Amino acid sequence: EKKLLIGQARVDITPALDISTIGHGEDFFQGLKDPLYATGIRFSQGKTKICLITADLIGLAQEFTRNFQKRISTVIDIKPDNVLLCASHTHRGPDVLWPMEKKNNIEYIEELKNKFATLATTAEKALNPASIAAGIGKTEMGINRRLMVDGKIEFAPNPDGAYDKDVI
Repeated sequence: EKKLLIGQARVDITPALDISTIGHGEDFFQGLKDPLYATGIRFSQGKTKICLITADLIGLAQEFTRNFQKRISTVIDIKPDNVLLCASHTHRGPDVLWPMEKKNNIEYIEELKNKFATLATTAEKALNPASIAAGIGKTEMGINRRLMVDGKIEFAPNPDGAYDKDVI
């Protein structure tokens, strides 16, 4: 049996207030309620290596992801397909999906690449013996946001709509 190793790191990715937002509302940040973070987790067991980075962002463009996977695979000796990026899908964060000069986000996207690389290498250095367990439960926290009103679908809470209540 090969020993499982896990390493973890976290970094603040809150942008400056003058950057473009994505989603609903204002075009630029108007103030800050909560900071945004990214977390890097490294798993290693024998020849199998995985790097997972989660971030408080709307999502990440495929080009960003592919380029980052290649970059990190050379830095921490891992297969590009074993570098996984995940976003929490916040609609009140910076626009990182479309790098555009007019959106004032190109510099922030480049900064993200560097912060993600630091996360991966810091998590790599933090590898320690660990174990993993899993379980299943239920939640009532979610809600379907598509409601039929007068024969048309509206973007509104639908308590009777389908959503997955299982938590694994």
